[in-house]
Amino acid sequence: MWWLMNDRPSRTETDPDRVRRLLLCLDGLRFSFAVCLSSHLRAMQALRSFEPMYATGVPTDAVAQVIGDIWSVVDSAYRIRLLINSTPLIPKRDPQIRMFMDATTPVESLRHYVQHLNGEIGTLPPSAPPLWGGLSWVSEADPVTCFTLVAGSSHLATSLGGLVFDTHTGRFVCELELTAGNTRVDLSDLVRRVRSLSESVCNWANTIQFSDGPSYEFKPALSPLFVTSFRAGIGSTVSKSVEEPPSER
Repeated sequence: MWWLMNDRPSRTETDPDRVRRLLLCLDGLRFSFAVCLSSHLRAMQALRSFEPMYATGVPTDAVAQVIGDIWSVVDSAYRIRLLINSTPLIPKRDPQIRMFMDATTPVESLRHYVQHLNGEIGTLPPSAPPLWGGLSWVSEADPVTCFTLVAGSSHLATSLGGLVFDTHTGRFVCELELTAGNTRVDLSDLVRRVRSLSESVCNWANTIQFSDGPSYEFKPALSPLFVTSFRAGIGSTVSKSVEEPPSER
């Protein structure tokens, strides 16, 4: 018998197939949150290291790594949106979830854009941003200075601006922005929303109770690592680094 605790104090009996779907969706969300946040952290560390290079340019290999992390942030946020809609029992009418879905709508445009780059190439006008977009961020050393990284060939005529500066507050309106195709996304705001939603989903998921086992753990400290070794005359042996988590069936 399965029992899940929903967002209300009472318990809800749920069939095994629905529970399996729930657990798979939660795994999808957990790793999508982690990939998004870790990719953003790596990207910001790299972008900060680029700031002294404004007079000489940035090594292309380093730019490729940052672009990979930035688009991973976009892809992960898009996947979070899909998984939220697919997760059974999660309170989709919760104000925070609805605000997240509304605020992150532009992510869909970016995701579709990068998934169809071959088609976009023939439609982008000369005034468009570089194919892989441009990144603008606020300087770590000087909050009234911003940098813009152009992920494209210098032989192409592109149009790309920096961050918008609010003269009333004396600061830029966002900390990190990606411009690609016809879309601009405040990535700093996006990541803040992902981090906040991650905490809320974690708190909600940790209320799940199984009638024949321990409480659900959204963020386990360890994941099993299996190793397979082959020895002459013995065949293969398999062992794991940590104990398997308690069965939830």
